[in-house]
Amino acid sequence: MTSDRRLPFFFAMAGIAVLSVGLAWWWIVFSEVIANNYISYGQAATCIGGNSDLCNLAQALCKTNHWLGITRYSSVIFWAGLATLSAGLVLGSSRRPV
Repeated sequence: MTSDRRLPFFFAMAGIAVLSVGLAWWWIVFSEVIANNYISYGQAATCIGGNSDLCNLAQALCKTNHWLGITRYSSVIFWAGLATLSAGLVLGSSRRPV
């Protein structure tokens, strides 16, 4: 039963880790786009969870070489991290006190 109590914690920590990687990935790509005044912070923030024409255009306009060769951002990792974190929180809140 010990592993049952740890499962929500591990899901939550994994979700936080994946979300952190997703946000770092977004920042690597969009920091240059923002610095070059292609789009504002507010407009770039909408690209964290979605993939609009504006996001695609901003990424296409930025020709700067990024760290690790990353040139495109995908919001899939953001949603995967959010789902994993949510699963951990739901599992943790549904536990009955012993």
